[in-house]
Amino acid sequence: MSGRSVICALLLPLMVLLVCKIQVGDCKLYSQCELARELFYDHSLPGEQLSTWLCIAKYESTFNSSALGPNGEDFGLFQISRRYWCDPRNTTTKFPSQSRIPNVCKTPCSDFLNDDISDDVACIKMIYQEHQRLQGDGFKAWTVYPRCQRESPLLLNRCFP
Repeated sequence: MSGRSVICALLLPLMVLLVCKIQVGDCKLYSQCELARELFYDHSLPGEQLSTWLCIAKYESTFNSSALGPNGEDFGLFQISRRYWCDPRNTTTKFPSQSRIPNVCKTPCSDFLNDDISDDVACIKMIYQEHQRLQGDGFKAWTVYPRCQRESPLLLNRCFP
């Protein structure tokens, strides 16, 4: 590794945190175990689903609570779509706000961009239940789910000593 590469590798995490503070105010970059424990203990997600939720968060947002998807369409850790699940008004998107958006989660999309993931988890539970009812598998709501199905489940034993 060249000297420049080492410096870049050392500065990258600092720059990401700085961008989080400047752009959003408060974002959180989770470790796999930190998110697993929060989802299980604080938000009561079933243990048998944790590996899949972590995989979704990894591929949707790289564990970044302030992730904003392409064209401002998807928001937060689990990339919740503005098309059905949240209210895009007062968010910066490439497309104008539409008054007929369902907003099933009854939440402004911008609320999914901070370090409090309580509203994110409440919404993903609704999304999961709706897709469980419609498709027989609640995780099918996420486009990265097939990728998660192909991967070995994440070993979470080390996260729960």
